[in-house]
Amino acid sequence: AFSKKNVIRGLHFKTSNKQTKFIHVIKGRILDVIVNLNKRSRQFGKVNRYYLDEGDTLVVPNKYAHGYECLSKTCTVLYHLDNYRNIRGENGIFYKDKDLNIKWTTKKPIISKRDKLSKSFILFKKSIKTLWRVRVTIMAVIKNIINFFF
Repeated sequence: AFSKKNVIRGLHFKTSNKQTKFIHVIKGRILDVIVNLNKRSRQFGKVNRYYLDEGDTLVVPNKYAHGYECLSKTCTVLYHLDNYRNIRGENGIFYKDKDLNIKWTTKKPIISKRDKLSKSFILFKKSIKTLWRVRVTIMAVIKNIINFFF
């Protein structure tokens, strides 16, 4: 990915075909931000910030949202992913979410249209509760079917 100063990308994550990301800065300096989205973790919702310079690499686990801000005149960031891209599973959390309270450095961020439309962290939390209820319901139905036939 190529960016110029003040560009903020993210916070991106996958709901299906989750991906561990290896983020490598080829040129420039970035502020890299990750957010723990593992609802079973004691660190759920915790934000971590890392300053990465040319040659630095960061591993982002697959249950984290990821974003970064370009701090230098230009930045070139290489992503290596452990799973193929599935566009249907792509999601995002708003970079300026008030509950996450991420401290970006720029006062005049440049944000893509897609990232401006990302959902809040509260909406994300509600969506995972709904998904959990659906999974529990499906498991109950399967259990009833198995008990009926066996």
